[in-house]
Amino acid sequence: MKRLKHPNIVSYVGTERTEGMLNIFMEFVPGGSIYSLLQKFGSFSEKVIRVYTRQILCGLEYLHKNQIMHRDVKAGPHTDMFSASLRCLTAVVSLTSTMAK
Repeated sequence: MKRLKHPNIVSYVGTERTEGMLNIFMEFVPGGSIYSLLQKFGSFSEKVIRVYTRQILCGLEYLHKNQIMHRDVKAGPHTDMFSASLRCLTAVVSLTSTMAK
């Protein structure tokens, strides 16, 4: 994760191990999730959807080129995966296995 640098990928900051717990620190990305934006503003226009979709796909393409498989793309109420700027990698996803070569 330390090596990942892309405008649509949330940056890894570091980890801290405490008694019985592993804390993973990620870049703070303001703006909220896609879900929260939908709740606040309602349905997106086609133009906005195109922008968001492009950003998501660019992030996923970058991950795949780096042999990383994203296992949980969604914008539901229990996920803050997507920020307003649609950076699309979270600590949970960072722990997924890499794709087989």
